[in-house]
Amino acid sequence: MKALGGASRKEHRPSSQRDFGVYTPDLRTVVRAYRARLAPQPAEEVYQVALKLLDKNVTECRQVGYELIASHKAARESLTARRIEALGQGIDNWACVDSFCCRWALLVCINRQTSVSRCPTA
Repeated sequence: MKALGGASRKEHRPSSQRDFGVYTPDLRTVVRAYRARLAPQPAEEVYQVALKLLDKNVTECRQVGYELIASHKAARESLTARRIEALGQGIDNWACVDSFCCRWALLVCINRQTSVSRCPTA
C-alpha cells in the first residue's frame, strides 16, 4: 500500500493515523485484488481481515477494510452493532468519519429494512 502512495495528505486531514497518500482509484485496485481472494471465505474471516487492517493504524488500510466488508455479502450481513462499533474504533479524521458513517449507517438502515429518512443521524 505504501508503494502506491504519493505525499501524505495529513495537512488536509490531521490524524494520529499514518497516511500514505494513496488515491482512491489505486485503493480500489487493491480492494479488487483482495475482494477476489476473499470472495469464497466465510464472513468471520473477512471481518477479521478488516480488523487486522484497522490495527495497522493507516488511513488507507482502514478504507480497504471497510470496502472489503462492504463488498462481501455474508460479512456485511454479519455486522452487529458491536461489530460496527469495533470498526469505528480509532477514527480521528474527517475522511474516515465520512467513509464509516456513509457506509455503515446506511447499511444498518437497509439491513433492518428501515426507511433511510428514519435512520438516526450523527
